[in-house]
Amino acid sequence: MKRLTTERFQFCLIICVVFLCLPLQITLAQKQITPRYSLILRGDSLFRTGNSKAADNTYKNILRIDAYDTLALQRLGRIAYIDEDWGKSKDFFGKILEKYETNSHAHYFMGIAYRESGKYKALLLRKLDWDKAKKHFEAVIEGDSLFRDVVFQYAILLRYRDKYEQALAMAHRQIRLKPELTAPQVKIFRIYRYFITHRDEKAIHRWAVQQQTDHARYAVGERWRRQGNLIQADSLFRDMLRDSVQMPRSPLWLSRVKIYTEQEQFIQADSCFWAAVDKINNPIDADLIMEDLKYLLNEKEWLLYLNLHTSSDLKVFIKNFWMKRNPMPAATWNVRLLEHYKRLIYSEKHYEYDGFRGWFMDPDPLSHLEYPLTRKLNNEYNDKGLIYIRHGEPNEREVTTGEDVPFNESWLYYKNPFHPQLTFHFIAGKPGNDWRFAPFVTHPAMLEDRLTWGNIYFQLLRADPLEFIQYQEEMAEMSRQSISHALTSDRHRWRRELKPLDIPLTYYTFRGEDGKTLTELSYAIPAPTDFKKEYKRLAEANISYEIGIAVFNREFSEIINKRDTVNLEFTRDSIFIDLNRFILVPDTYLVGFHIKPQNMDFLGGYKFRWGIDDYSGSELLISHIQLATDISPASDSSQFVKHGLKIIPNPSGRFSRENLLYSYLEIYNLTLNSDGRGQFSIEYRLTHTNPRRRGITNLFGLLGGVGTSSISIQSERESAAEFSVEYLALDVNNLQSGSYELNITIKDELSNENVSRQTNLFLY
Repeated sequence: MKRLTTERFQFCLIICVVFLCLPLQITLAQKQITPRYSLILRGDSLFRTGNSKAADNTYKNILRIDAYDTLALQRLGRIAYIDEDWGKSKDFFGKILEKYETNSHAHYFMGIAYRESGKYKALLLRKLDWDKAKKHFEAVIEGDSLFRDVVFQYAILLRYRDKYEQALAMAHRQIRLKPELTAPQVKIFRIYRYFITHRDEKAIHRWAVQQQTDHARYAVGERWRRQGNLIQADSLFRDMLRDSVQMPRSPLWLSRVKIYTEQEQFIQADSCFWAAVDKINNPIDADLIMEDLKYLLNEKEWLLYLNLHTSSDLKVFIKNFWMKRNPMPAATWNVRLLEHYKRLIYSEKHYEYDGFRGWFMDPDPLSHLEYPLTRKLNNEYNDKGLIYIRHGEPNEREVTTGEDVPFNESWLYYKNPFHPQLTFHFIAGKPGNDWRFAPFVTHPAMLEDRLTWGNIYFQLLRADPLEFIQYQEEMAEMSRQSISHALTSDRHRWRRELKPLDIPLTYYTFRGEDGKTLTELSYAIPAPTDFKKEYKRLAEANISYEIGIAVFNREFSEIINKRDTVNLEFTRDSIFIDLNRFILVPDTYLVGFHIKPQNMDFLGGYKFRWGIDDYSGSELLISHIQLATDISPASDSSQFVKHGLKIIPNPSGRFSRENLLYSYLEIYNLTLNSDGRGQFSIEYRLTHTNPRRRGITNLFGLLGGVGTSSISIQSERESAAEFSVEYLALDVNNLQSGSYELNITIKDELSNENVSRQTNLFLY
């Protein structure tokens, strides 16, 4: 059975699929096609293609034939259920019960409708609705306790009524009755979360002792963790992982991730998370992990996840999920993953809210704002928490206080290369933690406090009544755009103290053996003396650099992971050059590279896609052009030696005009004559990409003439095989400074084939 039909998160998209999978309760072999059945089929087809409004009208046409048609009423009730129109849902299912008092489907959905509508009513009216929900659930359970997940739906009602102990007992009953259901085994941990949040220490321990279950032990450990008793909690979780527990193990691993993250033991935290992923054996394990990750999902990722069926596919999804977000794939731990857990821990302490979000407290009663469907996955945090988990600490916060000012806070995130400027306004309708998105702020004091955030605040503050509505809508549009972007994206935030380290990096490919490709990645570490201004205290010490290189294939499986440490004397005044070689199958890879000076607030690195050239063909081919500061016959066997030459690469591509510019390349598959020799011509063309016009000089040249803007060198060559190594030293002293393109063209004189390569460089 597909996982879409298990109602794992009661997500509306899942409900749609469940609805479509309902049997028509008719077969063409048994029933004659009548106008009524034709309308049912047509309505189902319309709904299946996303036209729920037309499907709704089609089903209503059936009610004109028979006002108590069960199939039509069921479908109309479920459309209302998907739309969370609890009033209509009650009307349709209530009509079924008028004729069929014991109809389980109708009682089931009536129970849910009354339970959900009661959340948003005043206390007395709420009690009336919840009492009705209780009767409907009990009617189903009395007739058939195995009907769908009715026992767990009743548990949710008990949780709403703050009867956490009874809710947990009912949830466990559901699991015993139908262990094949995924959702109850996942959502029961939410009820435990509410329980340990709202009950005091004594009540929790007294209850846990009475239960003597693994779930109860885990709840006690979670309570300790949330109170800061990390060592005690971790000891309990480790003991449970060693035992043969009667509960999923994913929550135990994930709680340890939070403990180690809070202790800043990031290697251990990362290890615990991936232990949980590696031990996924079923959808329950995966869903419990996704309970921590769901706040970052976009709709495309969510739909993809819902369509996965096997444990291996679920593992790959989670690994890819974090690989795409990790800015430092070669680091010892996934820095984005651990940043996420830092934010979860902070949000637990500051933004947690599991109460009801009634319309009467909504700061957007006219629905100016729009949200992606994935927002419904959040059941634990207020809107501030949801933004914080996705985007981290805002660049600016603003709070306005005053007697007639609502509880408010606004967040501003600065624009960067990956995100536009984002602004969020939050209003709490009452004291507490029920912070919600507001489309705009209009109170004069609030506008004055935010004047530096944009012209719109000044315009609203000074607007006349006619302009006010226009500017208010303009601010609402800004909020819509910010929320739309924020809730479909996320970002990693580095510590503010961390400074970027400029690390020149370049990479080349050459023909390898057996159809594979030799790849070279070279980089340069700035001279340690560059740090003297900021770290005078290290003037006599060494700097230890952590260097990481990781390469991943298309499936994000790690195929290369190399970590080194380089120690350089702080007094060294020259850059450090290094080169790494790998043999790869021609394909596209994800490469992560970083350099971090230890005990210093600097970080440099890259994350990029690398398409590896394929040199296995028989046509004329040439390698990348490798730029170098020196090429000479080899006298050693260091990593810089290739084909008898010692090549010192220049990763920056910057050359002084006072020195020679070296280039190296390899030629493959030259045509050979009867003597086994190849003949070819090679042309080097170095051209300024934006040359300056020549100036005027006096007789003594004191004004300084402008140098030439290009060099072109051509020569005829012979080779003793189909393969040839070519390198050249160019004198660039007479060239202008600036950016250049070096183009090298090879012509095979025997086959008349031509091939060329280009690379860019800078002369100063």
